[in-house]
Amino acid sequence: MLFTRLRTAALGLPILIGIVIVGGPLFKVAAVLTFAVASAEFSRAASVERTGVIAGAAATAAVVLAVAYGGGWPTGALAVAVMALLLWPVLASRTDTALADVGTAVLGVLYAGWLGAHAVLLRDVGDGRDWVLLGLFAVFATDTAAYAVGRVAGRHRMAPRISPQKTWEGGVGGLAGGFVAVIALHSAFDLGAGRWAIVGLAAILPLAAQLGDLAESALKRSMAVKDMGSLLPGHGGVIDRMDSMLFAFPVLYYWVRWVVQ
Repeated sequence: MLFTRLRTAALGLPILIGIVIVGGPLFKVAAVLTFAVASAEFSRAASVERTGVIAGAAATAAVVLAVAYGGGWPTGALAVAVMALLLWPVLASRTDTALADVGTAVLGVLYAGWLGAHAVLLRDVGDGRDWVLLGLFAVFATDTAAYAVGRVAGRHRMAPRISPQKTWEGGVGGLAGGFVAVIALHSAFDLGAGRWAIVGLAAILPLAAQLGDLAESALKRSMAVKDMGSLLPGHGGVIDRMDSMLFAFPVLYYWVRWVVQ
């Protein structure tokens, strides 16, 4: 399993970094496709029927596309997407599972699409390329440190009903690893944020990443699935790999917009 995870990361990480560096339409199209797939995985894991999975993925793609090209479209696109999903049971003449299916599809749009689209917004701010890379590497550092410390020194379970393998020791290790990573990456990219602004970010970004991980674990537990997808060998699905980022990138975006800049 570890070898499979490392092989997938070795193949996928350079591609991901390259897309972030190139930016522009390539980054936006990649984001639209990625978050649409994540939304589809989420709906499928929740046993939404096929038409609903496709409808949710299409609505997610529309929302991310609207965010990617700015203007007044994002809020309008989200409204249209939610209305379309609410009308889907009417058009399909389905009432037996309408509440569960529509609720799941709408949550998928908000979870994978609306939260995920903040990565696109972040890429478009000043020094956006470097801020996105900082976010990616800081989340990876948080996850890796939490896993390593948890394996070596983990004794006290953090949330046994949600994720039995996570420990308080690993959580603290993840916070420490993420803190150091944010400080080091900020210096390496020469982003020029004030001392207290970057210290504050180093404190809250790893916490957001860990909360995102726990949130997805709780959802998977309620769905009785180990992974929401299988597209990435060793990692599960796209949404399984980006659960921490879905919380981290909104926090990073608003911190950069409201505190740093």
